[in-house]
Formats: sequence, structure tokens, C-alpha cells
Amino acid sequence: MSSELRLKSVLEDIRDSGKIDPRSLKELTVQERQLIRDLHNDGLVNEALKFIVDLDPDQEWLSIREKMSSPKIQMEPLWKCVLRYAAIFIGILSIAYFFQTGSGTENETRISQESIRLKMGEDGTKIIREGENRQIVSVSGKVVGEQMGNKIHYDPNAEIDELIYNELEDPLRENI
Repeated sequence: MSSELRLKSVLEDIRDSGKIDPRSLKELTVQERQLIRDLHNDGLVNEALKFIVDLDPDQEWLSIREKMSSPKIQMEPLWKCVLRYAAIFIGILSIAYFFQTGSGTENETRISQESIRLKMGEDGTKIIREGENRQIVSVSGKVVGEQMGNKIHYDPNAEIDELIYNELEDPLRENI
């Protein structure tokens, strides 16, 4: 007789008689005897019987097999997910940067081709825009003149170390 059937038989005897029969405990192990005494003292004999009746080992075994054989959903590590979105963000940021810098160089080349340029020696070129007021500084950092609107006035008292020729280029008037 299996352990489950022995326990069930003893519990049914206790339920029917209301007391523990020492003869029925002889077939049980020490642990099972202690379990029966604890259940009887706590008044849980009926609940234990109900549990044993409801317990179907074959059904439980099938349930365990189903859980073991069901395909496991593979979890993707968090860092992979974060890395994916970081790469997308960097890609979008890079594209925006290249569009921004690409359009900026087109404007600069268009401005430099259509605007008036002041070549100061061989080293420096400044863009002259009509209507601006600003100082004209030599390559050495000294103020040599001033632009006021559409006129340039050079300071005759400016301290110049060497003689440098300035050229004014107006691309719109060269063709006239």
C-alpha cells in the first residue's frame, strides 16, 4: 500500500471515530505518525482528507511536464534595448548635424562669392557688408581703420610696422 493510501485510511478512521487508533499508526513511518498527531491536535483532519482526495498525482505530473515543455520567452537584456535606442538617437543626431553644417557651408560660400571682400595683405580677408560700423584690424592686431556704413576711413596715425596693400574686391562691379 502506498504512503498516500495509508495516510488516507488513517485519516478516515480518525474522522469517523474522532480519536487516533494506535493500531492504525503501526504501518506509518515516524514522520507520518507525527504528521497525523499534529493534524488531529490542530483539528485539520477533514482538510487533510480533502487535500488528499483532491490530489491527483497523474494530473499534477502532467501539469509539471507542460510547464517544463512550454517554450520559454527569451528575455532580451536591458543593455541591448538601451543600446538600440541610443544608436538610433546618435544616427538621427548625426544626420541633423550634417544637414546643419552642410547648409551652413553653402551659405558661407554664397556670401563670400557675392559679397565685397577686403584683402589685407596675403594673410587676411574680411567680408564687408554695407551698413555696418566696425573697426578694421590688421593681421598683427592693431586698428588701422574703421568702416562706417559704405565707407572705409583709414587712420593716418596708425602705427604700422610694414607696408601692406589692401585690396577691395566687389564681384558685382567687376563685370560693369
